[in-house]
Amino acid sequence: GLFASHNQSDFETNTQINKHIKAILLPDLEERFEEFEFVVSHFMVKAAGQTSNFELHQDWNLVDEDQFETLQVWLPLDFVSKENGGLVIA
Repeated sequence: GLFASHNQSDFETNTQINKHIKAILLPDLEERFEEFEFVVSHFMVKAAGQTSNFELHQDWNLVDEDQFETLQVWLPLDFVSKENGGLVIA
């Protein structure tokens, strides 16, 4: 029930997805954060009606968290509400 762009696409497609998402988000992130590095971006699609969960995790191989803090930013690509499956962190 989950489609992750980074697991389904070839390297060139993943690079283009990353560039497009970064171009959209970077101006707003730069207004809100200082001294940060935008590491990677991709999208996920959850099929309608599925009750599967996606476990949040940390990518220890990307960031030395003894030296730096990490932040994952989750943004819906469509209007979400309680009725159609908004993000819930429990």
